[in-house]
Amino acid sequence: MLSDYFPSVGGQRAPDAELGATLRDFVAQQQGPISAHLRHRHTQTNEIGRCVALWPVLAHIAQESGGAALALLDVGSSAGLNLGVDAYTLCYHCGGASVHVGGAPRTDCRCCVASCVGSAARSMGCANLPVAGALSHRLGLDPMPVDVRDTDATRWLQACVWPCDLVRQQRLALALELARQHGWQVKQTGPSCIEAIHAWLDGLPSAVQPVVLNSWVLCYFSEQERARHEQAMIDLVRQRGVVWVSAETPSLRPTDMALPATPPHDSKGATLWCQVSHHAGEVRQRALAWSHPHGAWLQWLG
Repeated sequence: MLSDYFPSVGGQRAPDAELGATLRDFVAQQQGPISAHLRHRHTQTNEIGRCVALWPVLAHIAQESGGAALALLDVGSSAGLNLGVDAYTLCYHCGGASVHVGGAPRTDCRCCVASCVGSAARSMGCANLPVAGALSHRLGLDPMPVDVRDTDATRWLQACVWPCDLVRQQRLALALELARQHGWQVKQTGPSCIEAIHAWLDGLPSAVQPVVLNSWVLCYFSEQERARHEQAMIDLVRQRGVVWVSAETPSLRPTDMALPATPPHDSKGATLWCQVSHHAGEVRQRALAWSHPHGAWLQWLG
């Protein structure tokens, strides 16, 4: 059986001479469902490992805002699992020491683990910044949101995780369980989410600091859509006091932001975490961190 080769469903068989024929037989038997998936499905991922970078970014923003409660909106949030950043235990291994944030240390896969690179002292400092309990409002927006109560939809979400990566599979399953318990809200949007962001901002208390996040989303936009999104976000920063956090490949960073030195150890596919905010009458941009796209390591720059 083809499943014998896939660790994600319990398989332990290494690739061998029979794999090709087994794959052809499976495709022939499942041609109808496979064709339907190819016609109607799109890549859907919800990598909560990125919370190892999102946590210190939010903590940094809270500190800059004088300890204000934060309101988090995640653009392109899929199932909205990163909205639960303060529900996960995050473990940072820095220079031989371990730092846990987000609750008591756990041994299960709700624990996202990152290795700190660069200055251990700075990395440890960012991990210790307080953010637990600081999220007073949260919302996800997505043109094709995944309902965590929909078994078929969440199976597709799990299918989009690499089948050899059991840690990510287990972490996703536990995050889905938490999302069902907490009911983090995700709304469906049209091609543009800006109107929905304005409506969300209108309903927030004046005392909270709104943060709008996009992570590994802009690669799905056309060049024109990216330009419109960036201009709209700059306007929200300038006019409504939003802090915009963009976590994308370095080529998709905000237009006028200088590129920091890339991580020498693992630059392929690295995510650049950028902050755009309003200070003293002007819009300021800064790079806060580099991270592995799935959260395996973090280099704090902020």
